[in-house]
Amino acid sequence: MRDTRARKHKDTLPNGRNQNGAPKFENWHCRIFPRDMTYPAWRYLSKTASDIANICRAKNDYAGACKCKGENGKPIFEFTATEAERTFLIPRPTFSNAIKSLIEIGFIEVARHGGTLDGKGIAALYRLSEKWKEWTPPPRDNTNILKARAARGKQGGHG
Repeated sequence: MRDTRARKHKDTLPNGRNQNGAPKFENWHCRIFPRDMTYPAWRYLSKTASDIANICRAKNDYAGACKCKGENGKPIFEFTATEAERTFLIPRPTFSNAIKSLIEIGFIEVARHGGTLDGKGIAALYRLSEKWKEWTPPPRDNTNILKARAARGKQGGHG
């Protein structure tokens, strides 16, 4: 028993991760419900943000199966820009913008902020949220569209 425990802690890196890394993404799956796509929040997302939301769902299910849970009992998972870049070929700025929009809309919440501490990268931890189901998009400003249509009408343009 003691040998197993010592080995377990030896495998843990100083930043809290282990050397195994994430499982192969060919083995991942996530549940997507068609009704989720009818919510305004889902329609508002960019394609990359909706892809990352689905990856977060898969990571959440995997974390739940591995019993990686936060203090409130909900699964928590990490998703780094490096992983997005290497595994899913998503550029860092695009990943960062997508994660920010997912947090703003309420798809995910930050369970622990990441960053660099003493030269060691600490990955942020996330958890899924249901707040996005109550989210309403900001009102659209159609004044420029109306102006352009009015100008086309005066010029006799088609369209």
